[in-house]
Amino acid sequence: MSDEYFGFHIGTNAVTQHGAAIYLDLHEGAGRYDADFHRLEDPFLTQKAGEQVYFHAKPYYNEPEFQVVVALYHQPQGSAIGQVRAVRQVNTKHVHIGQAQAWFYPADRLLVLWECYLFDWCRTGAPAQDVRHVAVYQAFERWLITRCQPSLIVSPAWEPVYHKQLWQEFQAQQGYTIQGMRAVKRL
Repeated sequence: MSDEYFGFHIGTNAVTQHGAAIYLDLHEGAGRYDADFHRLEDPFLTQKAGEQVYFHAKPYYNEPEFQVVVALYHQPQGSAIGQVRAVRQVNTKHVHIGQAQAWFYPADRLLVLWECYLFDWCRTGAPAQDVRHVAVYQAFERWLITRCQPSLIVSPAWEPVYHKQLWQEFQAQQGYTIQGMRAVKRL
């Protein structure tokens, strides 16, 4: 995804196992919805159609890219074929480490935090004990609350990348109440 897609960038107060700061690339897009009464949020909507704001976020860290200048020998000297003359950082690239999505219904002040997780290779255990996951989730949720001012947040009471019980323990830690297939947080 291009830099134009992600219009916002925020910090998370977390670092990778190598000490690199973790950030969120954030996208916001407006659209319309038609309630089909089969979605997680439908019981909380007072209108069958209306405005919806979509949010997409990707947690990432910056990884430096280096250029190495090597002077080659005319003849190999043992196993060496040359000598490093310079190493310089020429760029950085975003390494995405997770995924997050949400949408907001302004008329009902309802926020749906659909997903927020780290990729498998970035996780360090159960979501409630994974300090990186907690920091990324809280940063995304906090940014959404500040941006949207919801009165209610609804989220699935499951996350496919975690065991259901571990995910619900994490949601309870974050102030959500489990109500069947939903986790609900009133603000």
